[in-house]
Amino acid sequence: MKILVVAVLMAMCLVGCTALTGGKAGPTVLNVNDLNIEHKKDKESLRAKYDGKEVIVMGRATEDFNADSIYFTSGDKQMSFSLQADISQETWVGVDCIVEAANKDKFADIKKDDVFAVKGRFHITKGGMEVSPCTRELRESK
Repeated sequence: MKILVVAVLMAMCLVGCTALTGGKAGPTVLNVNDLNIEHKKDKESLRAKYDGKEVIVMGRATEDFNADSIYFTSGDKQMSFSLQADISQETWVGVDCIVEAANKDKFADIKKDDVFAVKGRFHITKGGMEVSPCTRELRESK
């Protein structure tokens, strides 16, 4: 039952994210489940399609977001926050969301296993995938 609820929530979020663009061509909406499958199958194809492009990525938090993290309090300007696949899916590498200190409060309410969306530039890295810089503002302000 929990798997069904998470799947429905992810589908609703994807539809909502798509609707946020107001019919205009906007960022591609991706989810970590599909990204993991594609990365495992053909990382270079994934790189050719999305690397350097602005995207919206849906994923699941593997831990609570800590806005008071030592990374920020020690003067670092950013920290990595991991998005993983749905609990029912195999986690391959996931997507690292690079959160800048200026945006940290927008992530403060994220708890472990929450499904949420982020926006930013997608990159294939040596060890996996990342969105950088990562924000929770999914549409452009008017």
